[in-house]
Amino acid sequence: MPSPPPGSVLDRDSNTLHLSPIFLWFVKDFEPYGGVAKFVTSYLPAEEAQYVSQHKPTLNYFSYSCVPLKIKERLVPFPEI
Repeated sequence: MPSPPPGSVLDRDSNTLHLSPIFLWFVKDFEPYGGVAKFVTSYLPAEEAQYVSQHKPTLNYFSYSCVPLKIKERLVPFPEI
């Protein structure tokens, strides 16, 4: 299973904002910020943030696999110590 893209993906056709599953796991932690969507808008490009604020897209979360990646499959090598 391929890894999801980093960050978020806004699909305007389906009015869906796709996010990391960590936002789902810790949804209550984002309540003081007005919820996940409001929190995320401060990190989106201005045009996407405006769209999310105006259209209130459905939030969807990338799938997550807890199967560790093999070292040789890593795209970014581990830093040397």
